[in-house]
Amino acid sequence: MKQFKFHNAKITMERKGYGQYTITGMGKSIHCTSSHTWDWCDDESDMGKCREDRRYAYLLLKNMD
Repeated sequence: MKQFKFHNAKITMERKGYGQYTITGMGKSIHCTSSHTWDWCDDESDMGKCREDRRYAYLLLKNMD
């Protein structure tokens, strides 16, 4: 399980199986298959990729209806 914050939203990403992830935050939960996001959401060695993938997870949750 990986946890991070983006725009003051606490977001959790859990691996559910090979290439299968659940992103949870802002009172919502969504299925995701982005291994790139899993790899980079908590790796601050390249802040550009890290920010991009945190933003991706945040927008998935924010735009979910």
